[in-house]
Amino acid sequence: MSQEFLDYPKARVALGAGDLQDAFDVSGVTEDGEKIVATLRRNPAGSTGGTRSGTATFKSAISQDGFERDWFGMYRKRKVVQLRIKAPGVTWVFTGRLTKPQITSNVDNYIEFTISVIGKFDVAPV
Repeated sequence: MSQEFLDYPKARVALGAGDLQDAFDVSGVTEDGEKIVATLRRNPAGSTGGTRSGTATFKSAISQDGFERDWFGMYRKRKVVQLRIKAPGVTWVFTGRLTKPQITSNVDNYIEFTISVIGKFDVAPV
């Protein structure tokens, strides 16, 4: 009976050793750099691998206590961080530097903070 109505859990995002409690939106994008190879005889003849990279972006709500982490300190110091997006059966791991910090606020909403991690990407089975 339980297979007829499944539970769809939400992903979690972690930085270093701890889950981010104030994060509410996260996305991960990978680039494999795969390119078509053409020859005079065959076009396309095949493909070749290229530069692999990944970008993870997340949004965080800012409470009255301030930021959950010292994002601007890590950003300014160009600290290498590891961000993990955890989903059932798989964890996406992004290792790199923080980029593109942004704060957004308007009349109808709370203050939200957005930042990205650019660098290398790996998938770890759970």
